[in-house]
Amino acid sequence: MLNKKNGCRILIIICLIAVIITLSGCQLVDYLLKYNQPTGANVPTSAIDILETTLAYLTERYVDDLTDEEIMRAAVAGANAIIGYYDDYGYVLSPQQYYELQYPSTAVNVDEYFGFSFHQVAYLGLVVSSVELDSKAYKAGFQPGDIITDIVQSIDPVVHYQYEDDNNTLHDLDVKTTSLSIISSVLNQQECAYFYVTKGARLIDGFYVGGNEILPILLYRGLIENTNNPDNEYQFIEYYIDSDNCNVSIETISFRSLNKFDGSNVGYIHISSFGEVYNGENLVTDTKQEMKKVMDIMRSNNIDQVVIDVKGNPGGSIQQILGVASFLIYDGNKPVGEQYLCAILETRTEYKEYKTVSVYADYFDTSDPLSVVILTDGHSASASEMLVGVLNGYGTGVQVGTTTFGKGIAQTYYPISKPVEIIAPNNATVSSYYAIYYTCAHYYTPTADGGRVCIHGEGFTPLAENTFDEYTDLIDRAIELLGD
Repeated sequence: MLNKKNGCRILIIICLIAVIITLSGCQLVDYLLKYNQPTGANVPTSAIDILETTLAYLTERYVDDLTDEEIMRAAVAGANAIIGYYDDYGYVLSPQQYYELQYPSTAVNVDEYFGFSFHQVAYLGLVVSSVELDSKAYKAGFQPGDIITDIVQSIDPVVHYQYEDDNNTLHDLDVKTTSLSIISSVLNQQECAYFYVTKGARLIDGFYVGGNEILPILLYRGLIENTNNPDNEYQFIEYYIDSDNCNVSIETISFRSLNKFDGSNVGYIHISSFGEVYNGENLVTDTKQEMKKVMDIMRSNNIDQVVIDVKGNPGGSIQQILGVASFLIYDGNKPVGEQYLCAILETRTEYKEYKTVSVYADYFDTSDPLSVVILTDGHSASASEMLVGVLNGYGTGVQVGTTTFGKGIAQTYYPISKPVEIIAPNNATVSSYYAIYYTCAHYYTPTADGGRVCIHGEGFTPLAENTFDEYTDLIDRAIELLGD
């Protein structure tokens, strides 16, 4: 139950957000599309009056003083609750998050994850949703659908993690009943943990049934070691031609059955995401630069067919998609240098096309009926689905795997505060802002008949004869298609 002070703080949150909407005059950041800042003209006047009056009573007559820091923390939490009520992808960015969203300093922060995502089913445990390729969780055999029934510090004797409640009372962490936010907070502080896992359970009529409990798995953070990419030259792309010409680990070669490509003219490219890495505000690398380097390596080794792997790829920047797509799409009826439509973004008020120029003919035999196969799974989302749609639309690639996630919407952001000084990842002092990140548009990809399609809520599904889960089957089918 909420006490009076917490109830008042919630009202303060709502009022502060109303004031932000009414008074902020910050310039919009151009991320995907350019927009005019909302004026607040469509907010009901009666709602603003109620919120402003409530704020006045709380600030002037509430029994206790609230510090600026308390109000700001509450305002951000309340704003997240409000935008998240309607927008599954929307949230308020802190100044640090806002800066790092614009200038990410690493592609994968291995200190902040155990290699898998999960959701909670009350009184059952944590259900694994996805597993990061090449993470130690992947190596340990974690799979989507596995159920974690306990997480402990040690097993001999069993010692549970503990957390404090608002009254400073200690409780044992129980993944079946403890809130997900507390579980995540505790895990974020650990370098390793023992996970009790039930494997093989399936969701039937709303209940997880079956499965066999196994011994606890000791899991460490981070990726498996990769001696073929010691300097982390590539942060977004892994490639394989043969065991002497690749940037993936021996374990990865085995896990993904990549040695099936040995001696062929088919190369393998895994794209983990479509993003950029910066040192301060200076670009260090991005997906399209790495794609160019890898495609040049493929060409120099007489590789003229490729398997593009976007399994587990959550998406990224549309500009990176355009750069990657330029290597993979072709239309013999288009003049050299003509722009290829790759995506259309529609907001409530705007329509924008995104195009690129094809360099396909520089790397592939244009007389070959098929030179590209793209591998997908249920965690191939957003920008990676856009790439699938583009290949489908121009007929230069065949999808093999399982149905993609189904995210046919795009997000953007804009600042909502005065400048705040922060320490950037390179230790420089810079100005940043609180900002709102929100869903702004639906996106469409071209179809072979000259139309367009939005796959939001549906995803792209491969043909039945191209539907496989395991890498060994995926690679076999890809090689078979490219050899036909």
